[in-house]
Amino acid sequence: MTGGSDGAVRIWRSHIDRYPRPLDGHQNEITTMSWSPDGSRLLTASRDGTARIWAAATGEQLQAIDGPRRSIDSAFFTPDGEHVVTLVSGGTGSTGRTPCVVRIVNSRTGEVRVSFGDQLDLGRALAVSPTGDRVVTAAAVTDGESRAVLHELAAPTSREVAVLGGHTATITAAAFSPDGKLLATAGEDKTVRIWDGRSGQFLRLLEGHEQPVRAVTFAPDSRRLLTGAEDRTARLFDAVSAVRLSTLGGQVGTVRGGYFSPDGDRILTVDSGERAWLWNGREGSLVAALSIYRTSNKGHIATVFSPDGSRIASAGEELRLYDGRAGVSLINLDGGSGEHTEIYSALSFSPDGKLLATGTQNGAVKLWDVHLESRSPAAVAAELQPFLRER
Repeated sequence: MTGGSDGAVRIWRSHIDRYPRPLDGHQNEITTMSWSPDGSRLLTASRDGTARIWAAATGEQLQAIDGPRRSIDSAFFTPDGEHVVTLVSGGTGSTGRTPCVVRIVNSRTGEVRVSFGDQLDLGRALAVSPTGDRVVTAAAVTDGESRAVLHELAAPTSREVAVLGGHTATITAAAFSPDGKLLATAGEDKTVRIWDGRSGQFLRLLEGHEQPVRAVTFAPDSRRLLTGAEDRTARLFDAVSAVRLSTLGGQVGTVRGGYFSPDGDRILTVDSGERAWLWNGREGSLVAALSIYRTSNKGHIATVFSPDGSRIASAGEELRLYDGRAGVSLINLDGGSGEHTEIYSALSFSPDGKLLATGTQNGAVKLWDVHLESRSPAAVAAELQPFLRER
């Protein structure tokens, strides 16, 4: 799927006998992409303030979901595929303070079921639960304490569940566990706090980082927690026992992101030095440093594991595929010509792993027909090379 600054989006397949199919819509950077659980629909969201749902098989636009005229920072399907959750984080930026907005929309009809936010005093929205029924917001530090608030989202009204106190500096990140039972908040006070994801009850404190924590991610098992900080380390904790399992050190700069493979056996961390590192998700040992892009200055802006964990897609000024177990570079999908006219900003594999959706900073979207999951790297490279030459 591709799109350009003219707002056109097109569906592609890697076979040369297929032609791009235009999908008009987005006018600005693609911020996030998500597939429906059955893989039949693709959700894209943009800084143009809209989210759009496309039929993956035909390229038909099924729904256009308008936002509050501000960039949509996150959007995803609920587990049943019946609703879409969109998030405008809000906060303080170059245009001043802006409120957070969370909307739950029927994915078939476009009807807004819940709209939450639009109030400056709510602060910045940091995370939404996987089912879209809870959101955590955080305001500025007051009286030496930074507080977050857990809200329950339900039609026609929403309610405050709990105030999450304890951080002594700005809360920087939050994440719900995949099962929704736990909630982690991280702060500039170098700590991570674990809460009950339903009631907001404080459970335990995780310490160890020497600088502010910037990222938190739960493993698929909803128990292990990965944290990333300005001290150039990521740390793996047992969120139930509060035991630190391992320290992933040696990164070039602030660890700004962390990702688990679907089976939890691999961890990918990305630092502010545009480096990506692959780790053993059980032992915390380094598996590989993903290769640096020789022809670009922006690498690993967006990264994603395939559904079976066998591949990693990573992109910045280039789009590359890596072996998900060993971290070996397999192929550069956009040819590696060195002429970078687009910078990738979002990636997402379809549930069956056969399609890779990519989005760029100028609003372009492509759907790559990669069919990578059941074949060897050599077979993949051999089939894709003719297509790359044709381009």
